[in-house]
Amino acid sequence: MVEDSQYRFQSGDWVRSSMCGSFHEGVFFETKNTVYVLVGDGHEQTASLKAIFSFF
Repeated sequence: MVEDSQYRFQSGDWVRSSMCGSFHEGVFFETKNTVYVLVGDGHEQTASLKAIFSFF
């Protein structure tokens, strides 16, 4: 996390988001409640549906 306009997180924190609803121009990552602006190379991780739903 670099900056959170709603002040929920501090710079340097990590964030686990809900699933991606849309991805625009390789930069804007939109979930149900939030739009993230991705900065830098980032990291994409794949997971099975079973693994994903085990978090809920």
